[in-house]
Amino acid sequence: MKIGDHVGKGDVLAQVALPSQVGVAQNGQPRFEFLSIADTRVDVQSPIDGVVIATPGAVGASVVAGQAVVVVVDPSQLWVNANIDETSVARLRVGQAASVHVDALGSDMPGMVEAITPATAATFSLLPSNSGAGSFNKVVQLVPVRIRVPLGSQPALLGTSVEVKIRVAE
Repeated sequence: MKIGDHVGKGDVLAQVALPSQVGVAQNGQPRFEFLSIADTRVDVQSPIDGVVIATPGAVGASVVAGQAVVVVVDPSQLWVNANIDETSVARLRVGQAASVHVDALGSDMPGMVEAITPATAATFSLLPSNSGAGSFNKVVQLVPVRIRVPLGSQPALLGTSVEVKIRVAE
């Protein structure tokens, strides 16, 4: 499996060898032995039709439960998170048309407002602001808005910069 490969739902992306238990250590923990005849092999299947964008694991490397072995995205299900000033968000509605300029591609793509988060971005911040110092400066908050971008067969460059314009009713 290589980066850029197209995969179908159910395609085998990797195979993981689960070791067989061969006994118990003095501390009561199970002891495992790798590469024995009793090892179980488990196929890792793609959950979706998509494109491989990363292979963080190397062939023969050890992995733990929950660790990514292959990263697959569905290019037809891409979106952009736009942070909109709280003073402007009242004019937005789900379904409104948008234009998304993708800097890396140098072109504009049509988009549509798919969701407006009912909380500000600061709500989910790792370092929330603290206004307990006695003085208060009002700061305009940002509200995350998801813009669906149907790219079709257009290549996608995840993580690149974009500029979003949303058409709102006056």
